[in-house]
Amino acid sequence: MITDLSKLNEFFIVIPINPEPWAVGPIGVTNKNGKPRGFMGQNLQLRNYQDAVRPHIRNHLEKIDSDVAQFFPIKNTCRITMYFWRCLDEYVTTRKSSRNWADATNMAKALEDAIQGVLIVNDRNNTQVSCAIVEQGTMVRAGPIIHLEWSNIQNIGPDISKIHPQLLTNAMSAFGAANEFVFDNQV
Repeated sequence: MITDLSKLNEFFIVIPINPEPWAVGPIGVTNKNGKPRGFMGQNLQLRNYQDAVRPHIRNHLEKIDSDVAQFFPIKNTCRITMYFWRCLDEYVTTRKSSRNWADATNMAKALEDAIQGVLIVNDRNNTQVSCAIVEQGTMVRAGPIIHLEWSNIQNIGPDISKIHPQLLTNAMSAFGAANEFVFDNQV
C-alpha cells in the first residue's frame, strides 16, 4: 500500500498533433472460395495520427534527463489523465462544414493505443484513465497533454478517495468480497 505519495512518479508531455478519435475502419464483405467473408480495414486517419504520435514521444524521451527516460515504457500499473484540445478543420462542399466533434473517450482510446509500447508497456496496466476535452472548435490550437503517475516500488490502483466511505462500504458488502476490494494506494 502506498502511503507516501513522494514515491509516486509523475510525467507530463505535450503532443502538438491534432487528436483523432478512435473509429472503426471500412467494413465490407468479400467472397473467398465462393463463401462470403466479412472484413474490417484500418482507419487510415487514425493510423496516421498514431504513427505521428509515437516518434514525437520517442524524440521527446531522447531529449530529457536519462534518470527519467529510463522508466519508459512504464511496466508497472499507472494512472493516466489526458487533456484534449482539438481543431475542427473547415471545408466547403455545397455548404460550409467542419469535421465532426469527437467525444473524449474515443480520443482517449486512440491516444492510449498510440502510447502503448512507448510510454506504457500495455494499456491493460492503466488502473485509472481520465480524459477531458478542454476545447474543440475551428480556431483551436490542437494537441493533447498526457499526465502519467506510477510507482517504481509497487503497483498503484485507482484513486478511490473521492468515493463517499458509506457508499464504498455498501459496494464492498454488495460485492461480497470486502477484504479483497482493497487497492494499493488506500491510506
